[in-house]
Amino acid sequence: MTSPWLPLLLISALSVGCRAGEGTALVSLTVGGQSLDIENHRVFSVDPLSLSGQTRVQYETENPRARVTLRVEDGAGLLLRENAPNRLALAAGQRLEIEVYTPDEATIYAVSVPPVDLYPVIADGDLGDTLFMMTPRDFSKAEQPSGYNRYQLVVNGRGVPVWWRESPGLSFDFRVTDRGNFSLNTQLEQGVTMTSVILRPDGAEVVEQWTPSLPPEWNSVRTDAHELWVFEDGSTLQSIRGNRLEDLSGIGGLVEGRVSATGVQERDANGVVTAEWTAFDSIDLTLLPVDVLAQLNDEEAFWAAHINSVEPVDGGWILSLRSPGEVVRVDRSSGDVVWRLGGPRSDFTFVDDPLGGFFGQHSARWLGDDQLALFDNRINFDSVPVGHARMVVYQLDFDAMTASLILSHEAAGAGGADFAGLVTRLPNGDFIVGWGSTQRLGDGSKAPIATRLGPDGEALGTLTLPDDSYSYRVWPAWGDSTTGVYRNTP
Repeated sequence: MTSPWLPLLLISALSVGCRAGEGTALVSLTVGGQSLDIENHRVFSVDPLSLSGQTRVQYETENPRARVTLRVEDGAGLLLRENAPNRLALAAGQRLEIEVYTPDEATIYAVSVPPVDLYPVIADGDLGDTLFMMTPRDFSKAEQPSGYNRYQLVVNGRGVPVWWRESPGLSFDFRVTDRGNFSLNTQLEQGVTMTSVILRPDGAEVVEQWTPSLPPEWNSVRTDAHELWVFEDGSTLQSIRGNRLEDLSGIGGLVEGRVSATGVQERDANGVVTAEWTAFDSIDLTLLPVDVLAQLNDEEAFWAAHINSVEPVDGGWILSLRSPGEVVRVDRSSGDVVWRLGGPRSDFTFVDDPLGGFFGQHSARWLGDDQLALFDNRINFDSVPVGHARMVVYQLDFDAMTASLILSHEAAGAGGADFAGLVTRLPNGDFIVGWGSTQRLGDGSKAPIATRLGPDGEALGTLTLPDDSYSYRVWPAWGDSTTGVYRNTP
């Protein structure tokens, strides 16, 4: 088999208590007979399938008195062997740490050998020191493409995998929590319903897992894939999904029709529900788009709201409701909708937007200063494109009640994105755009899964997966796999 990672054995370095080159750096390193350019680089590539049997690790330290320890870990940092010999069996899916140290200082080199069935990520341009968290999968939402498997994956700005964990089922919204753990909504087994999970990065130990509590008037509830926040105090905020009965006769349905209810639920650190809200109660069924109403039938639950993002703001939440085509701000205490942007009941008029607003949107993010960013999918429920997928930023004027387009970046010629997508702004003003299910650009090339934009919307760098694959979101993160310490801010 030809490795999809050809070539990718990766060497990186972290200096602890010193700078590399002050006595604990390596001046030469050879792995499996291949000499690596330690002087100019800290990341190297070698085909992992070439590391059959015993792999010899040869090195020369800058300081002859420095000591060296080799440790072998799995992709999530779980220690497998310590004080390993210089000739060792290093398999795909493992990582080697080379610690060079003196009594006063140390430098750690991390050597990753990605699994051969891990999706390769191609980086282009300047993505900075940011890490990228993703859950690559098959675009068809069915079987995985031949040769690849599902993983939760963290890569650096060169596309190098620095952390990975095989996933038995689908995973969504993989990110770093305020406490430095990893959180996600995932299937713990193939085919079962979603569970919200918190992982410890160093070893992927499950810290906590739960499913939501049943809200009043709901017949059932389950974890919704779209959104999960875990805060410093241990409280959580997430989107939830279930079923309840509603009178749908006004739009041609049953008097007791099944509705796929979506909502928001907050829990404290002890798992006690502290607030919740049901989106259906804010919907005017008669004003839903024609393509949404066309989904109504007597056999399946009607998805009338479809929450696909939840953003915590002071005193409430900002939600993206895809079915009615609107972004709403909800007051946490009363449950009232404070304002609506988009859709037939919009409180705002769009200004300076040649497309007159968004369509099939995801990931509405509040930037402060009355600015809102979102991913504009430009697609309807019948998967008919109405333009090209783009990220947008609107300036809201609460006196004039206008939403002025002040920034946009389009996936050139891509058409609409059927589902998924992310926009988030970094502390330095740059943006990360996750392109969701977007597959091809207008020139026929593979669309990136993520683009880093400067504050003015100029593309700085991209990450790309193989054909027929995507990631639901691509969240930025910071940290280092050699320490197991990760952050959601620089």
